[in-house]
Amino acid sequence: MILDEHAEILTVCELIKKNLGSSSQLFYPADVGYNQSIRHFLVSSTNNSICSVEPAITADVAMIVSCLLRNANF
Repeated sequence: MILDEHAEILTVCELIKKNLGSSSQLFYPADVGYNQSIRHFLVSSTNNSICSVEPAITADVAMIVSCLLRNANF
């Protein structure tokens, strides 16, 4: 079950990455910018994720929200 859930989330990450504008970024745990992208002021608030996305423009924010709403099974 957990592997299936991760597969669904990974699919959404890939969909977001495919449609992301060139100035926005998506990171996976093995990527150089990943740790910085999930970092918080309080270390206790930092959580690992399947992917992390940093939208640079409002169009990318809208696309990300749309992808999440269409695939809200997780």
